[in-house]
Amino acid sequence: MPKNRKELIRSKVYYSGTSIGNSFWRRYKDEDLYERGYGELWLTRNALYFRRYLTMTPFEIPIKTIFKITMGHAHAGKISIVPVMKIHWSRGDKELVFGFSIPHKLEELLQWQRKLQKVAKVRF
Repeated sequence: MPKNRKELIRSKVYYSGTSIGNSFWRRYKDEDLYERGYGELWLTRNALYFRRYLTMTPFEIPIKTIFKITMGHAHAGKISIVPVMKIHWSRGDKELVFGFSIPHKLEELLQWQRKLQKVAKVRF
């Protein structure tokens, strides 16, 4: 359901937050990434974009900065019943972990896993 030809995949997601490094309790507060909530996430060959609902500007994570992808049930100080996909990426000297889930759509989350593995050339 991509909206344009350059998008590989697009989904409505729940954003769990961005944490610093491997510590799930240290949340990243810059660039309007502190608030959790629902939004849209889409992937192109060059970047991963996230736009929280009621905001105009999407946040961009360049594909070159993604170095690891993991799954879990806790992220950024919050425990979740549904699986949370965690995208590990670097900004300057910081390791940041962006977490999102797709409630009630496990198959769609697995599609994201496959697409991200292919585009970012990382393994789970």
